[in-house]
Amino acid sequence: MLKMACFFLFTFVLTFLPSNGFASLLHPSPGEQKILGVTIAPAAVFEQDGKPISLTSVGAGLRTKHIVFVDVNVYVGHLFVSDAATFKKDQPLDSLAQQKVVAFQLSFLRDVESSKIREALEESFRINEVPLDEKSVAAFVDQVKKMPVFRKNQSFTLVGFQRGDKDVLQTEDAQGGKNEIVAEKGFVRKIFSLWLGKTTEAGALSMQKEILK
Repeated sequence: MLKMACFFLFTFVLTFLPSNGFASLLHPSPGEQKILGVTIAPAAVFEQDGKPISLTSVGAGLRTKHIVFVDVNVYVGHLFVSDAATFKKDQPLDSLAQQKVVAFQLSFLRDVESSKIREALEESFRINEVPLDEKSVAAFVDQVKKMPVFRKNQSFTLVGFQRGDKDVLQTEDAQGGKNEIVAEKGFVRKIFSLWLGKTTEAGALSMQKEILK
């Protein structure tokens, strides 16, 4: 009961915070669980066009990359949805259609050049049969290309939702830089297939299983 009261107070305060260009895209609630020092918030609030939307944590997992003979820790991925009751962990991509808002946050555990992230994104898109030359997808990849390095202890946040008959993807980097892509319906699903879709990478599959367990 106390935790619930604190969350509603947290939401109330956020509702009346002044809106400015430096406001965070996602406002996580305090949490006790950690993965390699990264706090896993049980909930968060996203302001969709000025209206606060409460999100619930689905889960989080560690993304590793096998380099030579070693599995290197890359980032912690954390998934949030607006309606946990309708989110089916055995059908994560299909369940996105029932969500008003879905969010994914990458908290980096080491410095990673954006070129490496871009290569991983493009490979994942190909595996999930997402056309790289599609305008909205190319725009997202281009955003990533413009970030030279993802730094240790910094995060990259993505939030997807619908605005009328369009899909909207908002992103925020560690410096508070925000971008928005408005595209056809189905675009958010294509982007989130990067973490919830098919993969041939052992480290990506392990993270996905942790998130959806």
